[in-house]
Amino acid sequence: MKAYKKSIFTSMLTGIFLAGTGAGALAASEQERTQEPESAAEEESSFERQSKSIGIYVGSDLTEDGSTILAGFGHEPSSHWIDIVPEQQHDEGATMEVGATEEASLPGELIEIPQAEHTNKYISSSYSEFAGFPQPLTNGGLNDQGVAARDIWSPSRDELVEMTPEPQTGPQYSDLARIAMERASSAREAVEIVGGLIDEYGFTTYGGNSHLFADENEGWILINYAGGQGLWAAKKLDSDEIRVSYPGYINEFAVDFENNEDYMASSNLVDFAEEQGWLELEEGQEYIDLQEVYGMPFPAEGVEMEEDHYTASRDPHAREEELHDMTDLSLEDMMAYVRDPRWSNDFSGYGQVAHIRPDVDSELQTLWLAATGAVTTPYVPIPIATEEVPPEFLQHRYMTKDSDSDFLADDYAHQEATRSAVRQFKRLMYYTCASPQDFLHDVTGEIESFEQKMLDEREDLEAEAQDLLNNGQTEEAQTLITENVKNRLLQSLDLGMELTDKVEAETKENDGIHLPEGKEDGETIPATSEPMTGGNKVTCYDPELDEYPREFGIYSETDAEDPAEPDFSDVDEDHFAVDAITELASEGIISGYSDGTFRPNDDIKREHAAVMLSRIFDLDTEAASDLPEEAAVSEDHTYYDEMAAVYEEGWMGQGEEGFRPDETLTRGQMALVLKRAFDLPEGEAAYDDIEEDHWAYEGIAAITSAGIADGYEEDNTFRASNDTTRAQLAVFLNAAQ
Repeated sequence: MKAYKKSIFTSMLTGIFLAGTGAGALAASEQERTQEPESAAEEESSFERQSKSIGIYVGSDLTEDGSTILAGFGHEPSSHWIDIVPEQQHDEGATMEVGATEEASLPGELIEIPQAEHTNKYISSSYSEFAGFPQPLTNGGLNDQGVAARDIWSPSRDELVEMTPEPQTGPQYSDLARIAMERASSAREAVEIVGGLIDEYGFTTYGGNSHLFADENEGWILINYAGGQGLWAAKKLDSDEIRVSYPGYINEFAVDFENNEDYMASSNLVDFAEEQGWLELEEGQEYIDLQEVYGMPFPAEGVEMEEDHYTASRDPHAREEELHDMTDLSLEDMMAYVRDPRWSNDFSGYGQVAHIRPDVDSELQTLWLAATGAVTTPYVPIPIATEEVPPEFLQHRYMTKDSDSDFLADDYAHQEATRSAVRQFKRLMYYTCASPQDFLHDVTGEIESFEQKMLDEREDLEAEAQDLLNNGQTEEAQTLITENVKNRLLQSLDLGMELTDKVEAETKENDGIHLPEGKEDGETIPATSEPMTGGNKVTCYDPELDEYPREFGIYSETDAEDPAEPDFSDVDEDHFAVDAITELASEGIISGYSDGTFRPNDDIKREHAAVMLSRIFDLDTEAASDLPEEAAVSEDHTYYDEMAAVYEEGWMGQGEEGFRPDETLTRGQMALVLKRAFDLPEGEAAYDDIEEDHWAYEGIAAITSAGIADGYEEDNTFRASNDTTRAQLAVFLNAAQ
């Protein structure tokens, strides 16, 4: 990671941290999509056709850590908010409303369908705006089964759109995404659920749509077509594949899909195309191109970046090739990719990166979520264990459909009175994108510095939560994670508002606030009071600024000579161990807790001592031999690799009683461990409670002679059987280094 020049934003961050499917028009013909608009109305219509969602699937064989990643955003001219929907049980006979109203671009009729008896917990971004589709709407998210979903526009051929019945019935894209999150335990099951619902109830469409589903093993792309014929198709995405749906598509598809487990579809998929004359199968033909049969040409075909960067960027195959060149892809790579200003702008309702990891407790599977367009909004990791988010990140009236139609209901007074995170980050976007040459790099650098701190704390935070989960303390683990999420979300909002204040101040100092010019046709209405939509849309893209894709963190401040010192709320400057704690924390050897404390008086467990030693000596924990059976440590223990590495060095765990990871480390044991680890010479010790035949005398004498530790002055004892505290071990380790 390279350092970026200092700016007006430098050093702000440390204090803060330590303290779909969018607006849809019908698919147009290829000629309509590529011709130059002749009027403002035509220009707006052209934009609407282009303002759709993005979904990116990266299989686990192509990621740095073996995770599956499902990323993207929705494009909606609407407010957005975070919803955490709890696991629920429903009464027998319960129903849910699905479909669209007569106000939809293709009119529909709402119907009731049965609700499942049990529904999963899931996290999603909700929004309100889509003509005739009742709010709240969603494009997917992540559920407690480790299944992620994204919805992406996928226009059907004109003939299908024209034959759509009026009114149409059946669940629409958001209904299907929500139901998949509520009911699916795997990506394959999500396809089976969605396909089964379309088979039984039909599909309410605005012209065609698609879904991406993923779990830790695989992904699936599902296309649901317009026309009222119940047409849908799905194809498996393996762990060595990348799929960019922008729009959603399927090319190669098996004709005999019913006998191929990698494909699923409505029973009429092939026959209907043949009946319409859209497909002529040759004898023995095994595959067809569904995009040619039922879809529309990609809008990016034939469009150059210099002509229209936004449309040209929406070439799925080009984006897939670009991502393949970046493998092995990291979580940070995908966060930067979704943030890319080629597509992240005022059109982007939010940003999501679902990080689905193998062998991770379901409570710790995580959705990294930006409340609105990630180009100027930090991602915050929201694990499934999270129970709630601050009200600032819930629904507000800003840009929420029908929010101006009546007065506020009194039950929403406090929620509405809080700062709207979406509104605040939109302010930062509008200022930044007005002068990206002046501000984008600095804003990006501060945001990604903040995100890097959250990335750095994940291992210790999750280890603490996992310990609680292993001990059956699920509620305590959920509280730990929830408090962390709430703190980080509020810190992200504070950062956004401080950045906005600084960008605003510099904007006023440089050029002042630019106001709209308005019409020139004799209107007396001030330009500032005319409609605020239409025309060019707000974007931070400037081809002179960067070559894309870019590396995460390249604009962050990285001054290695002056690192930010840890600041634990329960370790003041007079604490006997403050220097040792600060030094080791700065080196990443020890860490505090998610609430900003270090808890110096807590006893240290043997497992945690092993972790610290592995970090001090930079042991290759992945290459260590497995622990022998007599060590009595389960292979699924959070710190198994660290303990195996320390055991292999001969520092801990060789006794008859095994490693005993959950037991506290006594002062006598600590002395022996330090002697072995740091290869200390033999010494002498004269404590009233330690004779030369004491089991720990050799270690106690060595660390005493080396000046690493002393006994208690008041009675000249060492107290070898006393437990070692976190503060004491920090002092001893720091002195031993």
